[in-house]
Amino acid sequence: MIDNWYYSIHNLEIHVFGDRYCYLPKEADDTLKQDIKISLSKNFMGFKTHKEANDVLNNLPSKKEQDSPYLNLLNEIIHSIWSSKQKLYGKIENLELKKESAITLGVLSTLKRLENSYESIIFLIKNHFYFEATAINRLIFEQLNYCFNLTHLTQSEYESLSRSQQKKKLNPTNIKNLKEFLTTYNLGRFYSDLSELAHIDIKRINEYLIEDEEKDGYLIIRKDIIQSILMALYLYRNIDIHGIVLEYFLSTHNNENELTFIEKENGKLKLNSNRPSRKTVNDFSEKYRKLIENVDLHPQVIRENQNFKVENDDLPF
Repeated sequence: MIDNWYYSIHNLEIHVFGDRYCYLPKEADDTLKQDIKISLSKNFMGFKTHKEANDVLNNLPSKKEQDSPYLNLLNEIIHSIWSSKQKLYGKIENLELKKESAITLGVLSTLKRLENSYESIIFLIKNHFYFEATAINRLIFEQLNYCFNLTHLTQSEYESLSRSQQKKKLNPTNIKNLKEFLTTYNLGRFYSDLSELAHIDIKRINEYLIEDEEKDGYLIIRKDIIQSILMALYLYRNIDIHGIVLEYFLSTHNNENELTFIEKENGKLKLNSNRPSRKTVNDFSEKYRKLIENVDLHPQVIRENQNFKVENDDLPF
């Protein structure tokens, strides 16, 4: 038995036969994938043996997966996010702090714990659960902001504060410090967007509800690949902020540090406007913009929905 508490979920992909399905790691052995498919078909079609199910599978016409430029873009963004995330955590894994303290423990433990959040949100985005991904995107941002606020305190300042003062200084919703450092970011709008969506602000209900003129009603959007791409772009901006926060922390608590996201000018730390992550997310945003302008999306690809009718136009949005 493998003694391992950690199993990755970000790379799970669905395998379906009829209404039976399961998730397997993308890198799973082809033999295992075939065995699972046989088991699913056996269960769905009521065969008694694996041989019967396998014989039917072998005689089924091969299905060619429909190429979707939207799906291709989403997968490209996710792959890039995961690669960038791995590089950031490689820095943490190889880190040797010159001095340990409550500050360094707080920052590093929070950043390490966020690995689970990245696992979860990528799984959700890949499966087009865009609305649920919003809450985790907001959680990631607030934890990064907490780390930045904590980095701004020295150990002596931290110890001199009362509990109520600590709570105020380290409030993850207080973005003052981060906003002042990220001068080229529209951080207020970024955080407001995530908060409004996560809390179902009245003016954002249309993010998951659209008018259906054909049936004279409204459609609830359960899954949406377009919204999923947007959530992936929000996540990439969080990755960018993650890199900035990590390097800022390392520069103030560990002098030897190669800088990519930030830079030093006249002894002061500042945002690196030429950081690769900024260019990458902007390039992906431009690809997305061109895609929605030029490529139609088949309705079945967009959403799973349910139609509702209303008696009047007095709606809460």
